[in-house]
Amino acid sequence: VRSARRLFRLADAAQYRAKAERASGPVVAGREGPDDPVVRLADEPSREEDGERRRFRGRHSP
Repeated sequence: VRSARRLFRLADAAQYRAKAERASGPVVAGREGPDDPVVRLADEPSREEDGERRRFRGRHSP
């Protein structure tokens, strides 16, 4: 894993996969190789334009 962001995305994608499969055991991201759907999901570019998701009253986005 080359970055903390990718590690987080792999863990997050594995969690979504485990929920979808209603897995009773652990789901490990990347076990199926580069074509693993969890790896593809983790490697997708972020859909957000900027990284900030918080909103504060009275402040507008830059």
